[in-house]
Amino acid sequence: MLDQMRHFFKDRGILEVDVPVLADTSASDVHLNSLRLCNGQYLLTSPEPYMKRLLGSGSGAIFTFSKAFRANESGKRHNPEFLMLEWYRPGFALEDMLAETLALLSGLAGHAERVSELPWPSLAEFALPKRFTYAQLMIDACGVNPFTVSDEALRATVRQQVSGYDDVESAEPATLLDLLFSSRAEALLASCPVAIVEGYPAEQASQSRTRLDAAGRLVAERFELYLYGLEIANAYHELTDTAEFRKRHEDDNARRRRFGLPELALDHSLVAAMEAMPPCSGIALGVDRLVMRLLGLSRIDQVLSFASSSIS
Repeated sequence: MLDQMRHFFKDRGILEVDVPVLADTSASDVHLNSLRLCNGQYLLTSPEPYMKRLLGSGSGAIFTFSKAFRANESGKRHNPEFLMLEWYRPGFALEDMLAETLALLSGLAGHAERVSELPWPSLAEFALPKRFTYAQLMIDACGVNPFTVSDEALRATVRQQVSGYDDVESAEPATLLDLLFSSRAEALLASCPVAIVEGYPAEQASQSRTRLDAAGRLVAERFELYLYGLEIANAYHELTDTAEFRKRHEDDNARRRRFGLPELALDHSLVAAMEAMPPCSGIALGVDRLVMRLLGLSRIDQVLSFASSSIS
């Protein structure tokens, strides 16, 4: 499968690159827990910083298959170490990136023997994916409009609809929205072969640009792609405004202080690269999850030779 994907990128003139997995700092997002080594360096949660440094140096379109690491992520769909495919396309809008991603995935049909009854999407389903806004999914799943709900109403909804979560009062609204989306809204996508979710609130922009939607709401320029309810990929119209990047980093560290999490240093090399980066879109795709769905399996450890739960 990896050979087939490499041929896809080669045919489109996209250069394969190899980047380090170690860095002196890591992603500041409070929802990403980085693994820190005894020498003070971090195992990266994504190859993104090095990829953007290459883009800023004039690499043009690039892709990589890289190991990524996230602490405290284990379960049916998560492993602390996983394989990520990430690629960047200068000059691409999000719609261009979506079309290319669907072309890549649709070409994998019939590549592997399926071991369950869960189907792989048809070419027609890849050609016409179902599109959902984040807000509409949240309204349909749990009656919450993420753009207008009050903190009090949001906490009440979590208490009513999510069991086993003990930090309702202390958690910030963004965390509660994430919890509702993963536990309630994503279930609506389980019967959908190919789903695109977009229109995320600007607070969930991470390193994407933002824009005003048709309703005048500030939303992130990003989408997530799901196959039968399993998130496979996450795409951004990449942020190149370094002042905004610095502000988001400072805001993330302020949140880290509130929650007793370690602050993370600003990646000055990344900032310098962003100043030289061309307008582009980028996407990160979880290869292990893709293999899960391609084979029709339900657990990530079924496609890993050495899942974290089996290492001793």
